[in-house]
Amino acid sequence: RATRVPDLVITDLVMPGVGGEALAAQIAADGRPIPLLYISGYAQEQHNALTRAPGDAPILRKPFTASQLLAEVATRLEAAAAQA
Repeated sequence: RATRVPDLVITDLVMPGVGGEALAAQIAADGRPIPLLYISGYAQEQHNALTRAPGDAPILRKPFTASQLLAEVATRLEAAAAQA
């Protein structure tokens, strides 16, 4: 069965059950590089205490506007296209 690979995954960094880091690890285990954009309402210090830093994946801090989200999505998709 063929499945479509997403162009970008947007996930909250801290969630009940499975956090953004665990989700990223599950995605990476598939072997297909998929760009990630984390969102978080935590301050950097709180975020660091709750989870390991997700490497160089960008974090969009809440609250954000629709324009900020769209700009970050465009940036991530452009960067992924440049690496392809």
